[in-house]
Amino acid sequence: MKKAGTLCCIKSHGIKMRLAAFFCAIVFVMPVFSFSSQAKEGEFDLPVAISAPAAVVMDVTTGDVLYIKDGDTPYQPAGLVKVLAVLVTLEHCPDLQATITFSSHAVWGFDRTKSIHLYFDVGEQITLQDVVHAVMLKSANEAAMAMAEFTVDTAEPGNSYQNEEKTERFVAMMNAKAQSIGANHSKFTNPHGLQDDAQYTTAHDMALIMAYALKNQTFAAITKTRSYSIPPTNKRGQTCHFNNGHNWIQKGTGTKEYKAIGGHQGRETAQSGFNLITYAQNSDGANVVSVVMKASSEPKVYEDTKALMAYYLTVCTRLYMDVSVVFAGKHQITVFDGKESVVRTASVEYEPIAHIMPKEATLKKLTYTVTQEDNLVLPLEEGTKIGIITWYYKGKRVADTHLYTAAHMTVAEAENTAPPLDETAKKVEQRNVFSVLWGILKWVLLIVFILAALAAVSVLIYIIAMRRKARKKRDAAFWERRNVNK
Repeated sequence: MKKAGTLCCIKSHGIKMRLAAFFCAIVFVMPVFSFSSQAKEGEFDLPVAISAPAAVVMDVTTGDVLYIKDGDTPYQPAGLVKVLAVLVTLEHCPDLQATITFSSHAVWGFDRTKSIHLYFDVGEQITLQDVVHAVMLKSANEAAMAMAEFTVDTAEPGNSYQNEEKTERFVAMMNAKAQSIGANHSKFTNPHGLQDDAQYTTAHDMALIMAYALKNQTFAAITKTRSYSIPPTNKRGQTCHFNNGHNWIQKGTGTKEYKAIGGHQGRETAQSGFNLITYAQNSDGANVVSVVMKASSEPKVYEDTKALMAYYLTVCTRLYMDVSVVFAGKHQITVFDGKESVVRTASVEYEPIAHIMPKEATLKKLTYTVTQEDNLVLPLEEGTKIGIITWYYKGKRVADTHLYTAAHMTVAEAENTAPPLDETAKKVEQRNVFSVLWGILKWVLLIVFILAALAAVSVLIYIIAMRRKARKKRDAAFWERRNVNK
């Protein structure tokens, strides 16, 4: 009996161990499954943790904001203002071989203590090409001042402004340009970025300005230059050589997945912290601009930039929005023909777009809605906007495709049996409802599975307890009979 009892205990213990293992698997595996699902959602919403208080990542091709952290809060721009200053100069001064002469105001008209400059002298002459490289690569402040004066003289020939007034006029040109780009949360007060409490910008505005500036081929070429040399001048007999202040551009930093090809480091002031703009691309053709503002140190601003670039240019890829999944070539729209609202066929054209998204995203995983423009009246000219396709991934809007008429539409055009935009939208809405219901059903099934597993564990524990109770009764009866026989 002792051996049998021992064997019984071993079996019971083995069952308990297996039950414990099974129960632990439920307790630990199911939360991991749930967390993994939430993590994917979280990655799309806020994929990167950075230490800087403000940052933006923008798709240069589409202008879409891929990441934003405190993007519309104003901060001191420091040297980032030079991106806008150089852009304004290049748009008004096409002759890069024009000669610039440094005035006394350009050389001494700013606080030179703790200020970056290349020691240009009053009366020294260099070309505009030399100046813009000195401003963008070295962030030389006297070069920015001379550039501002020269730009105003070029834009307003024959003016009678004093040099101080020229600087003010140039700043007005900078602010006007920023407004035209859509950088509406910024105010610039000087062309060099030295401390001024009245001067501010945002990470989002600087991303808009940089993305716009990169459309200028001369600017794009300057910002990716690793080093530059200014030949001897009328005031110095030696070549002035300097490297790009953006460490990644200077060193040609990159990985097999992506490479930084342009940017500007805004040298810090007491209030600005460390600011950095970087332009990079990967082998898939994705081009992004990242702006990191008010980082606590130079290493930190590069660490944050690296984290952003590593995600959006390595984990993500460019996904093309194929309108043919919605309809092919033609579609029906509701228009007013002068008497009543009628349905007419429209030949549709659109600009193909692509959006930087996680590589797990596919076109089949996207949902979309189709919305027709209101108050369309025949005739419609070619190129008239008639609607928009809005694309969603995991319930969040990621891109818009604007639809236009591909040909002139007259009142006499015949109807067509193609489904109208509104009907397509209804089908999409039904598809989205089914998607939501399926998501709910999956969670219900998961909960049912957990409850069933817990019930099974409870039943097994009950069976074991009953068997142990029965065994104790048998043992008690055995010993009672044995005592009676004695």
